[in-house]
Amino acid sequence: MSLRHRFGILAVAAVFAFTGCSDTIDDLVDPGGEGTLNQAGKAALINALNTSGVLAGSPAALYSTLVVGLLNDVGTLSASQARAINEAIESGIRLAVSNTNAASYEGAVGVQVGWDITGSMGWFVGVIGWNGLDIQTQTVSELVAVYDYNMESNQPPSTATMTIGEDPNSTAVYWDGSSTFHGTSGDAAVTGSSFSGNTDCSQVGLTCSYSTGAMNGNFEFVGSDVAETAGSYTQSPINFSGLPSVKIDISR
Repeated sequence: MSLRHRFGILAVAAVFAFTGCSDTIDDLVDPGGEGTLNQAGKAALINALNTSGVLAGSPAALYSTLVVGLLNDVGTLSASQARAINEAIESGIRLAVSNTNAASYEGAVGVQVGWDITGSMGWFVGVIGWNGLDIQTQTVSELVAVYDYNMESNQPPSTATMTIGEDPNSTAVYWDGSSTFHGTSGDAAVTGSSFSGNTDCSQVGLTCSYSTGAMNGNFEFVGSDVAETAGSYTQSPINFSGLPSVKIDISR
C-alpha cells in the first residue's frame, strides 16, 4: 500500500472521528481574520485548501483540513515591524507587481500531528496562512504553508528547524490564486507550546485525541512556479507568536 493511500485511509477515518467533536463550535463569530471561524468560514477555507492544490499529495493536505474543522480560534502571520508599517504601501505595490510577497496573512492556524497506524508512523508540524477568505465562493486570494515531517517517529519535536530546498521533508509553498510556488531556498522554525486538554475523538478501530495550544516561529523563502510559467516568488521574513494550534495523536 502506498504512503499516499495510507494517508487517504487515515484521513477518511479521522474526518468521521472529528465530526463528532465539532458540536461546541460557535457559529456566531467573525468568519475571517484574527479571532474565530464559524462553520461557513471553515467550510470555505477547507474548500480553498483542497482546490488550490497547495498541499496536494502531502500529509499536510489531509491533516490541515482536519485542524481547520477542529480549531475555533485563528491567528495571523505578520512580517517584521518595519514591514508592517509599510504594509499599506506594499499592498498597493502588490496590485501592480507580479509575484511580490504578501506583507502579512489575515488568517492562520498551526498543526502538530503524530500518527502510528499499522505500517505507517510519522509526525509533522506546520502553519497555514491565508488572505481574502470569501465564504460565498469558498475561495481565498492567497495561501502560504510551511511544514516539516518525519516518518521515523510519531512524536513531534518541540521545535522543528527547517532548511527549505535542502531537506526533502521541509516544505514551503505559496499560491497566488492561480500559480503554485514551491520553496527552493529559505529557512523556517516552528515551536509548539502551551498545549492543554485531551479531547477524545476515537472511533471503532481508531484511537485519536487532540489538544489545543499555540505555536511560535518564523519563515522566509524563495519559490519557483511548478508549472514554469510564472517565474519566482519571494516571501519576506514572517514572524508569528501564540498562533492558535491543534496537536493530534492518532493510532490504531
